Amino acid sequence: LIVIVLTSFALLSLINLVTLIEPNNNQVIYDRTPEFKWISRYNYFRFYLSNDRDFENLVVSEEVYGSNYKVNHSLYFGGYYWKVIALENQREIQSNINKFKINSLVEVEINQNLKNTGNTVVDVEISDKSGKITGAVVLDINQEMDVNNDTLYKVKQNE
Repeated sequence: LIVIVLTSFALLSLINLVTLIEPNNNQVIYDRTPEFKWISRYNYFRFYLSNDRDFENLVVSEEVYGSNYKVNHSLYFGGYYWKVIALENQREIQSNINKFKINSLVEVEINQNLKNTGNTVVDVEISDKSGKITGAVVLDINQEMDVNNDTLYKVKQNE
């Protein structure tokens, strides 16, 4: 009987939690507009995203109905902390605090043109076969430019 009571109490405690799912704690991601997911028996929450663990420099503080939140603007690269508080009558049930990091991803696709497929703006240095620089272009995310077979292209993150 004691085991049943303890098991029931443990299950009831889990039901009353807000559990953060995605991004995982200490995860490195490349999506600058991430979607956050959690599980809870509650339906109404306050979502917090911050640059610091104490949530003094809030990036987002939004009331949310449901168990996910999608950032609607590009976040800067670096570390972030997030938490969710369930709002039920006069009670507030807080999740743990998760940390994640957004890294930059310099990536291009080359076919008949050169396309920036990464998550950051890139500088493209254009040179002839001898290595003499003949020009430069800045490509935004998903922007592309024509390429020439007799030309060299050096791509790096725009700073």
